[in-house]
Parts: sequence; C-alpha cells; structure tokens
Amino acid sequence: MLEREQVVQIVEEVLEKRLGDYLSRYMADREKEYEKIGLLERLIRLEEEIRAQRELMEAKFEAVDRRFEAIDRRFEDINVRFEDVNRRFEDINMRFEDVNKRFEDVNRRFEDMARRFTMLTWLISSLFAALALLITVFKFVG
Repeated sequence: MLEREQVVQIVEEVLEKRLGDYLSRYMADREKEYEKIGLLERLIRLEEEIRAQRELMEAKFEAVDRRFEAIDRRFEDINVRFEDVNRRFEDINMRFEDVNKRFEDVNRRFEDMARRFTMLTWLISSLFAALALLITVFKFVG
C-alpha cells in the first residue's frame, strides 16, 4: 500500500506542476482568443452601425430627392402660370395694337378733315376776296 500512496503522491505532485503550467498556458491562449473574439464582436457591431448609418443616409437622401422633386413641380407650376400671364399680356398688347390702329384711322380722318377745311377756308377766302374785288370794281366803274 505504501507504494500505492507513493504513486498517488508522485502523480499528484506531477499533476500540480504540469497541470498548473498547462492551465496557465491554456488560460493565456484563451485570453488571446477572447481578445480576438472581442475585437471581432466590435468589428461586427461597427459594421452593423455603419450599415445602419448608410441606410439612414439613403433614407434621408431619398427624402431630400422627394423634396427637390416637389420643388421642381412647384417651379413647373409657376412656369405654367407665368406662361399664362405672358399670354394674357400678349392678348392685351394685341388689343392695344388694335386700339392704336383705330386711333391712327381716326387721326387720318381728322387730318383729311383738316385738309378739307383748309381747302374750304381758302376757297371761301378766295371767293370773298373775289367778291370784294368785284364790288370794289363795280363801285368805281359804275
């Protein structure tokens, strides 16, 4: 039995020495793996955050695009309104041109009438002068 106790004691001593070294090496390797796993988890979380940020930015860009499209539509509506206003002004200009033509016609008529009155005035003046001359000649002659 003594041998058995000695064997057990020797085995225990060897196990304590070897097992302690083995366990310390094992724990050191595990810590390195845990650090690697921690880094991997951080990288994974970072990638997920970046993906979430990208999705958020894409959503915001789409919202901005929609707003620009809405603004473009508003500008197109305003352009249509300005075109309508331009058409109205063109119509008004055409009316003014028609009114100007009418005034020109009226002016031409007045100028024609003025020429007629001038000719008539000369004619009447000439007739009065001729009549006065005839009366004067008949008074002296007659």
